[in-house]
Amino acid sequence: MSGEPVRIAAPSTAAAPPVDASVGATVTQMRRQLNLVRGCVALWFIVSAVFVGLYASARQSTSQSETSTCDYSIEACMDAINVDGSKIGGCGANFVGEWITKGCFGYYNDSSYADCAYYGTVNGLDVTAGIMARMDLTPIRVERRIEGWPKCS
Repeated sequence: MSGEPVRIAAPSTAAAPPVDASVGATVTQMRRQLNLVRGCVALWFIVSAVFVGLYASARQSTSQSETSTCDYSIEACMDAINVDGSKIGGCGANFVGEWITKGCFGYYNDSSYADCAYYGTVNGLDVTAGIMARMDLTPIRVERRIEGWPKCS
């Protein structure tokens, strides 16, 4: 060192080097993609919220129907059949069984089972309001629901 003071260079006032046009286009594409991703995420949250709301309302309606004052039991079915005038079971089949149609049902007059009524169980158990709410228990075309079943107060 010669004893001379150290000089620090002043920052350059020259313009920044030019940016390649393809870099600018790439940045624009990345911004568009980012906005697209943000939009998709927002849409996902909206759709999720809608489905959560639908699920919650479905569970709530099922809970309300399970606490209803209707009796879906085999005994309620037998009471309704007695009023209806049909036979409890018979026509070559048991009254209670794992029938395709669940709950209390009979057949229309044009069927060979017209005078008989049956009770379809679910896994060997009585039908409940909750099961009625969750399953399509509409009788097939030759069957009918027995009037007065379920017995609701």
